[in-house]
Amino acid sequence: MSEENLPSIEERKVLTEKLKKSDWYKNRPKLVQEKFDEYPPYNTYQLNGKNVFLYSLDENKDGSVSTCTVNIVEEANPGGLLFGRRVFGVALSDLTDLGITEPWKGSK
Repeated sequence: MSEENLPSIEERKVLTEKLKKSDWYKNRPKLVQEKFDEYPPYNTYQLNGKNVFLYSLDENKDGSVSTCTVNIVEEANPGGLLFGRRVFGVALSDLTDLGITEPWKGSK
């Protein structure tokens, strides 16, 4: 994903609302819906001083969610890509919500 392909703040808000109305959202267990609402996918988060964005929520067999997969945002990545690596098994409680930032920026 390159920076010029990133949706604007308004587009990201619209995308979040569309996801909430989708069959995917409606067919998720209630606990997954609650985590989706608590951790919106188009927000920027911070993990150990690095800016990240959610790639996926990891559903447990009982329908709960305690971990996620994130993309770590890198500013100066060859090829113009904004994420340098994907990390799975991240505890949601370890994320700090930075809200919707414009655009997704790498860590300082």
